[in-house]
Amino acid sequence: MKRILLAILILAGCGHKAPPPGKPDVDGPEVNILSPQDGSMVSGQFKVVVRAEDKSGVSLVELYVGGEKFGADSVSPFE
Repeated sequence: MKRILLAILILAGCGHKAPPPGKPDVDGPEVNILSPQDGSMVSGQFKVVVRAEDKSGVSLVELYVGGEKFGADSVSPFE
């Protein structure tokens, strides 16, 4: 069984919209794992669903487990 932790999620890229001149986008994205729920114990194959939002857009979400890349998605909803 594996315990899913929010800390294993790494957001790899933000969108291509540039912030207005003189106002860089310094705010990080908002990332939530929707499934499985935080603290769930899982085994076998399972789907991880992530919501990632940023005012500049999100182009890629990568999921790492134990330091190894587990999956990636470039289309919302990120699964």
